[in-house]
Amino acid sequence: MAHQNTILSQMLKLVPRHEFDRLSEQYDGKRRAGALSRWSQFVAMFTCHVSGLSSLRDIESTLRAQKHHLYHLASQAVSRSVLARANETLDYPFFAAL
Repeated sequence: MAHQNTILSQMLKLVPRHEFDRLSEQYDGKRRAGALSRWSQFVAMFTCHVSGLSSLRDIESTLRAQKHHLYHLASQAVSRSVLARANETLDYPFFAAL
């Protein structure tokens, strides 16, 4: 079976991943192993923005429905509470710098 890149994957390729990782290390430093990664948070919020979703519940259900695609994006499905906590605690200057 041939692999087809999703439109979301093609759009995320516009973000230089090495630059993203460098900024993540600069702004966050070492984070605990079980913490939501900046990349997973970014993919979730990017999906929210592109899809026109308006709530954490919508984001969670959309990502869980596309779990097999998230693997290829090096991301993970997130729960509402984890995403809310990440949005609350992780600072915005990272995204401004990106």
